Amino acid sequence: YTGSPTFRWNGDVLSGVSILNNFTDPPQVWAASDESIKLTALPNWNLNWKAQSIRSYKQFLVALDVTKSGTRYPTLVKWSHPADPGTYPSSWDETDPTKDAGEYPLSETPGSVVDCLPLKDVNIIYKTDSVWGMQFIGGTYVFRFYKIFDDFGIANRDCAVEFSSGKHCAFTGTDLVVHDGQTSLSVVSGKMRKLLRSLDMPQIRSSYLVTNPL
Repeated sequence: YTGSPTFRWNGDVLSGVSILNNFTDPPQVWAASDESIKLTALPNWNLNWKAQSIRSYKQFLVALDVTKSGTRYPTLVKWSHPADPGTYPSSWDETDPTKDAGEYPLSETPGSVVDCLPLKDVNIIYKTDSVWGMQFIGGTYVFRFYKIFDDFGIANRDCAVEFSSGKHCAFTGTDLVVHDGQTSLSVVSGKMRKLLRSLDMPQIRSSYLVTNPL
């Protein structure tokens, strides 16, 4: 497998199944958290596809910034058919009318999609230049997409965390912003703001947020 300090593995747990992704290899499944069991390629995922990030939302897996057979679609959000408990999705085929898999390009703004994180009942999708909502509605369209903020995005994967109920903190590359999906507020000033604005691109690309409730 391939990895580097500036391009960390990402992934999530869906119905007890661990999904891991590094954009270079096909997404991997760890069916049981047992060191004696090796990872395997995610079943039903096209092995010629790659994704910058894969996360779970409800019973779905969501792939962001997808490359298909060498062609990259940086604004594309692609989701699977919902998975049954304890299993992985049975399909990613957006053309199959019997499945709820689909895809949608967030192309209203030029930035690429970077990561996503649920906030209450909505999946918050972060681009480099904006923030979007992905809301389950069912039916033909499955999800509704709508722009929330267009004055900031995030700099890298794992640069947004839920730090209290109903709020996210996001690192934009030059600022720390707290929002509740409706209003946003910068929470840095003075020396901290000066420090963040002095970071160079390699430092920004190595940055990520973690929560420390205590």
